[in-house]
Amino acid sequence: MANYDYGMDRTAAGRVRWQGLALYARHAVNEWLDLSPRVEWFDDPQGFRTGNAQTIREVTLTSQFAVTEAIELSAEYRHDWSNRMTFDGRGGPQDYQNTVAVGFVYTFKTKEVPPAVADTVPARPRPSRRLRQSR
Repeated sequence: MANYDYGMDRTAAGRVRWQGLALYARHAVNEWLDLSPRVEWFDDPQGFRTGNAQTIREVTLTSQFAVTEAIELSAEYRHDWSNRMTFDGRGGPQDYQNTVAVGFVYTFKTKEVPPAVADTVPARPRPSRRLRQSR
């Protein structure tokens, strides 16, 4: 899948523009594991959206594990980098960052309901419409 965004706004300082592109996919490795790679590019030449005039790139890999029908675990690794010193690092600003995330999803399910009784009973014939006669 691909996604392209273009934005423009007018401010007191003039017109600002930004744009981004994302490419991603989802692949079922087997019945309990899905992998989703993603690549993004975002250009913010005036710094209106990010606070710094910069171009940011990102690569992410997400894995989703189906433990049961109701429980899903996910793990994600993401690497961002910029052409400016944008991210907070331990020693001060830096031009990249790495992020690791884990997730847990529990889906509440209700029992399957048998078909409604109305579906098994033959439909009643519709009453015919009678025209009103004026007297």
